[in-house]
Amino acid sequence: MPIDLVLSDIRMPDVDGFDLLRVLRHRFPALPIILMSGLPITSDDVVPTGASILKKPFTMVDLQGVLRQKLPRSTGT
Repeated sequence: MPIDLVLSDIRMPDVDGFDLLRVLRHRFPALPIILMSGLPITSDDVVPTGASILKKPFTMVDLQGVLRQKLPRSTGT
């Protein structure tokens, strides 16, 4: 089953979301990736170019807006 999109937190116990994004972009360049965080992004964070970041708390409308930007429109019914 193909993966259409990755939605991941930035701050995780064993891996940094920015590192995960870099690995995924290297292996799957066309895969849409959205990172989310409830913590502020600081100057110590190396944010990859073009990273889509969703700040928590977010609403369903916020999430839907980012998903519409990242996912291609379906041509089916």
